[in-house]
Amino acid sequence: MKQIFNWVLTHPKSILLLLLVVTGMAANQMRHIYIETDLDAMLPKHSDAYINKQVLEERFGATDSVIIGIINDEKDGIYNMRTLALVQELTDWLGEQPLFRTLALNDLLSLATIKDIRGSEYGLDVEKFMDGVPENQAQIDYLKKRMHEFGVYEDVIVSADGSGTIFAVRPMPDARHTYAEIYDLVKAKVAEMEARGGSERFFISGRPVIEGVFGVYMPAEMKRMQPIIMALLLLLLYFSFRTARGVLLPIVVVLMAEIWTLGTMAALGAPIYTITTMLPILILAIGIADAVHFLSR
Repeated sequence: MKQIFNWVLTHPKSILLLLLVVTGMAANQMRHIYIETDLDAMLPKHSDAYINKQVLEERFGATDSVIIGIINDEKDGIYNMRTLALVQELTDWLGEQPLFRTLALNDLLSLATIKDIRGSEYGLDVEKFMDGVPENQAQIDYLKKRMHEFGVYEDVIVSADGSGTIFAVRPMPDARHTYAEIYDLVKAKVAEMEARGGSERFFISGRPVIEGVFGVYMPAEMKRMQPIIMALLLLLLYFSFRTARGVLLPIVVVLMAEIWTLGTMAALGAPIYTITTMLPILILAIGIADAVHFLSR
């Protein structure tokens, strides 16, 4: 070990050149790094949660849906012409979007798509609860009565007190890489409907939305936090050492460590997960602490 240290000390130019070459190679690999927002990727492949989910998807298809909620806290809740018109409009709009799968009934569930099944002397009568927007209060009252009597969709599609309803729509099977686009698309439509005024409140949720939000905000937060931390560390180093050497050497060391780490991850095909998004910041903080300790000795 002592011989290695002596060789390093006696060949500074060779060591610096080697460091620059390795850093350049790592920096070149960084362009291949990507952010993985798939929550399944963070589960151990042998865990019960992961195995059970794969079994369910294999037998019943994708279980991940975009959920949109409408709540109206007024007396009649959602059972009024304006809110029901919004329900019909949003259902039609979702059915027209190519990023969503809407061929089967359970691909797009809403008050405007679910069906009432009743027995009669001729067998079973199947018809939509809402075949278009009700035209008068009598039709609205009849819709409310049928929903309550059928009961299956209460607290599933429509809340028991009638104050809210949801939409559940499945993305296309190969649309995982477009979850951020789906989030922006739905968010823009909801914002447009909210801008018209009214007593309705809209909510967007579901796993595709969560993963889409991760895909949008994780890179943005990394880009925002990096310069802030760098500025704080530069100030800390300046007030600690008050020399260019004391400021630049620690910063260069931790930046190289960051580049090496991310470059190695990219070369090995390891993505950045939700939990590891703060890795560059942690490298800066921990690396600076070590460098400060080394220089102060």
